[in-house]
Amino acid sequence: KRYYGASELSPFIKAKVNEKYPGKKIFGITEVSSEGEFTYHIILQDDKNVYNIKSDATGNINIESKLHKAEQ
Repeated sequence: KRYYGASELSPFIKAKVNEKYPGKKIFGITEVSSEGEFTYHIILQDDKNVYNIKSDATGNINIESKLHKAEQ
């Protein structure tokens, strides 16, 4: 496992995330590799929600969860 920020994410994956989730900020990434296969678990956020999404190395993206931020 490897943890890093948006600046270290592959430009291809970053473009796919921004295309599917425009206006959402990438908060953090966990990269998991096993048997030559990479999976990216990405946390996105906007003003009201936090999204946990998963992407493979080819840019296939699925949402795992969407959480509402607490009111402040």
